[in-house]
Amino acid sequence: MNPKLAMRAFASYSRAATPWGLSATTAVLVIALVSIVARWPDAMWPLHGATIGLLAGVSAWSVDERCSAIVDLAPRPMWWRTAARAPAALFLIAVWAAMHLSLRDRLPDHLGVLVLQGASAALAGFVAATWQRTHGSAEPG
Repeated sequence: MNPKLAMRAFASYSRAATPWGLSATTAVLVIALVSIVARWPDAMWPLHGATIGLLAGVSAWSVDERCSAIVDLAPRPMWWRTAARAPAALFLIAVWAAMHLSLRDRLPDHLGVLVLQGASAALAGFVAATWQRTHGSAEPG
């Protein structure tokens, strides 16, 4: 298969199968919640943990396959479909990291740990849902 055509198919599937609206809404929420935490860190710190949970949940949700009975019979293997959905989790990690980098002066001094927490949660959600998906659960997220 032509590599250009294969990439076009990959991007087309990613656009159709990934909940990009939910991912964009989550990105806006991440921006808002991290900004609130940076503004009033002593009082609003619990929102940071809630935002980490949001990252994990939405990353897991991006693996859901509502039409699994049909798609599982398609010629595209599960690893290919999962890889096409991975940009949603990577997008959320990028927003998370960018917010922490841009507001680092107003957040606690442990910038690396804070970024790692969110990135780990998003990846853990994605990996856990993918693992459940390989074991027959159509909508683990």
